[in-house]
Amino acid sequence: KEHTNDIVDISWSNTGFLLSGSLDKTVRLWHPTRPTSLHLFRHPDAVTCVSFHPKEDRYFLSGGFDKRIRIWNITNGRVVEWAQASHIITTARYQPDGTRVAAGLIDGKVIFYSVDGIKLKFFTEILCKNRSKRDGKKVTGIAYKNLQNLIDDEVDKPKSKTKVDSPEQKKTKLKTAAKMVKSFTTQRKKKKIEEQILITSNDSRLRLVGLNDLCMVRKYKGHANPTLQFKARFSESGEFIIIGSETGKCVIWNTATRRNPLNVNVTGLHMYDKVKGFECFEATRANPPIVTEATFAPSVSAKDALLNSGLFPSMKKLGHINHDFSSAFIVTCDYEGTIRVFLRQVSFQAVIHAAGPMGDTESAKSPFARSKKKKSVK
Repeated sequence: KEHTNDIVDISWSNTGFLLSGSLDKTVRLWHPTRPTSLHLFRHPDAVTCVSFHPKEDRYFLSGGFDKRIRIWNITNGRVVEWAQASHIITTARYQPDGTRVAAGLIDGKVIFYSVDGIKLKFFTEILCKNRSKRDGKKVTGIAYKNLQNLIDDEVDKPKSKTKVDSPEQKKTKLKTAAKMVKSFTTQRKKKKIEEQILITSNDSRLRLVGLNDLCMVRKYKGHANPTLQFKARFSESGEFIIIGSETGKCVIWNTATRRNPLNVNVTGLHMYDKVKGFECFEATRANPPIVTEATFAPSVSAKDALLNSGLFPSMKKLGHINHDFSSAFIVTCDYEGTIRVFLRQVSFQAVIHAAGPMGDTESAKSPFARSKKKKSVK
């Protein structure tokens, strides 16, 4: 109630504090235990984005109509660093490790800044546009994809011990150089998989870009977003993308999984995967029918909700079910301010099948039980 105009962006810290950026030219700091804001940060123009530093909660960045990215120190309420952009900043986010900042502009550009401590230094920029268009459309959202869970198995596998070279072989410079090249290549491949950014823009497209070479990996289409400030979001596992739409629908894409690995090598000029397959459902019938926000509930919250629903009284846990519960519950908001929670049918069916006819969580009849559970029942 303290903001006097629309709130267009929020950011949570790792310690439970909340920042809200508003078109009333202010950013406010909140905590769920307090009824009023803790601090006010004034700006010369409308604020469009805020983002806590992922490792240092005392710092956050803001951007807006005055074309400046500012880094603030919360403890003294002052700007400690700033950078001037070429156009209005519509969205900005810290990279999860805090080493870079990505800022989307109203003309379709995304500017990357390297972060050294609190200092911002221009790194590079890219333009998000269709091939047939000369200019890009407004960038409305930025999200980072954490694919570490997709390569953990490969990284954690015990590596076979290499044979000990003989003294003569150790003296061979050629073999030493070959090992160095192999090690460098392996690290590059891992880096390709880990570092990717999802960019939402007003041409109704989502672009997945590799941060190692800034080439597009995949392009997603299927939603309608020609004017509003929509942000696409990943599920906790990274296997699904969700976004609202100006047609009253919520759109979901299935991303890379171990069974359908992401082809990270398809990069370069005009070389990327196009994804047109998606699932959608009607999320609002408001007037106008606009789904302003859509996100997945965390897997922990989803499991707690299912266990506490009273529908499965004999079930004590869901850990044995081979299903991605980070995409089970969907939370949406519409233009009238109504918040709705949806449960995906496939997630509900997974729990039903796992419970079995007698509600037994170890039921051998469950097709969703993990393979080790199936093997233990004969």
